[in-house]
This record gives sequence, C-alpha cells and structure tokens, in this order.
Amino acid sequence: MWGVIYVAHYISQAEKIIENLEDNGIIARRRQVLKSNNSDGLIEIIVEEDDIEDAYEIISSM
Repeated sequence: MWGVIYVAHYISQAEKIIENLEDNGIIARRRQVLKSNNSDGLIEIIVEEDDIEDAYEIISSM
C-alpha cells in the first residue's frame, strides 16, 4: 500500500522532494490530483506505508 506524505503546489517542488527521498533510499511517486490552467495544481507525493515515518523525517529536515 502507498500513503500520501506531502501535497505540493508545484511540480518542481514535488520533484525536489522526491529526489531527496530517493537519495535517502525511499521509493517515492507523484500523483497529480488537481490541475488548473494557471498552475500545476496539487501534486500528492506518495511512498510505501513502511517508509512513511522515515519520509516524514526527511521532509521535515529539508
């Protein structure tokens, strides 16, 4: 199972977080849930449930 650990407003922000997670050995994916003509919308960053706590720690230290 996968769990949402962060919701980004920009694709560039999501990619930076995903890159940081993967550099720390956590497989992460993005899922666009809302898109408008004027912005990237909302992008959920998801990780496997076993990695959620570690992912939160990594994100909070960014």
